[in-house]
Amino acid sequence: MTRSVLTHNVPYYAQYESAELIPALIAGTSSAADDPRWRDSGAESREEYAFWAPRTCGVACLRMIRHAETEAPPSRGGHLVLAVGADEEGLLIHNPSGLPGVSAQSAEVSWARLAAFYAGRGVLLG
Repeated sequence: MTRSVLTHNVPYYAQYESAELIPALIAGTSSAADDPRWRDSGAESREEYAFWAPRTCGVACLRMIRHAETEAPPSRGGHLVLAVGADEEGLLIHNPSGLPGVSAQSAEVSWARLAAFYAGRGVLLG
């Protein structure tokens, strides 16, 4: 069977200034306050950055949208990801809190896996 692919050229932006720290942040072995590039976020202090960075998945997705041609971000619960492609097997997503090289940029999510998490809400642009 031939795989039909729909992909949009969308840049990836993480919700943390140092995307390479995301595995440690998810594991709980590091804090956003430890991010050496926290100042790049515009926060006035490490504490302000540590408060807001875990809550900026939507802002990171909007940043990706702003720099893209066309895209459609689905959301579930309190987390937002950006769909940048689709085919018969599933979606390609940019996940602002995904693991670099694993589940962050252009991560494949099968339709079955998506069904387990998708809340039936989203934003369609285009």
